Amino acid sequence: MVTASASLLRIDAHQHFWRASRADYPWMPADGPLTKDYLPEDLRALNAAARIAGSVLVQASPTVNETEYLLGMAEAAPEILGVVGWCDLEDRSSADLERLAGNPKLVGIRPMIQDIEDDAWITRDAVIRGLKHSASLGLTFDLLCYPRHLGYAFDVLREIPELPVVINHLAKPDYSHIDEDWVTGMAALAELPNTYSKIAGLVSEAGPGWRSVDFHRHLDTVYELFGPSRLMIGTDWPVSRVVASHEDVVALYDTLISELSVAEKSDLWAGTANRFYGLGHEVCALGNVVR
Repeated sequence: MVTASASLLRIDAHQHFWRASRADYPWMPADGPLTKDYLPEDLRALNAAARIAGSVLVQASPTVNETEYLLGMAEAAPEILGVVGWCDLEDRSSADLERLAGNPKLVGIRPMIQDIEDDAWITRDAVIRGLKHSASLGLTFDLLCYPRHLGYAFDVLREIPELPVVINHLAKPDYSHIDEDWVTGMAALAELPNTYSKIAGLVSEAGPGWRSVDFHRHLDTVYELFGPSRLMIGTDWPVSRVVASHEDVVALYDTLISELSVAEKSDLWAGTANRFYGLGHEVCALGNVVR
């Protein structure tokens, strides 16, 4: 059961919706809990029980069509505070990027780097050009990667200080041990003041049988590197459903941050996401106040 104070505003900084029949989710398994539709009406009761006021909706398909679908969904669901979409950053015309950026609900872009065969993809001149253009349009960048990508990302992102960056899922480390390469990569990116990280996807990476103690070492590391003012919490629902309920994921986060101050919890659950994605107007429209 969620035990945090009801006065603490909560924003889920990372969750997904999809309609499976769209058939543009190449990663989706043939069966299991993820193969059904997940839409706003499926999350509302769960968010109400967890006292989550709204969320950042993140793309799950590397297509412009899916981003447009999510933006249309956000227009009809005010609890979707912003959308992180996908666009071809190597497209020299930038026509799609500029058109999508014209929608106020689009807050950022996320290429699915973890699925790209070339580990050094982010270092391509065309990609760098696309990232710089994204920054000029006021968009943020969600870095979906594994630890092996962190060095390449640092080499590029240190040259684009105007681009706000958030590492997704702590870069998906192996929670069975502390990998020094992961620590080195995260530490390098943490030196960049425009770089943040999401505490999300923990249970999915740890797998069945996960325990809260499994995550202490990694969270201690990112607390030290980034601090709560550059960390945000996301449920990664419904991907997390493979190994845990929405209630269990929220309860896990409350347990993991239980020793922090109220101000630090407020940053992790809302303040950081609000500042990073610029959600203030949308949050206020829900009748909530970001402290």
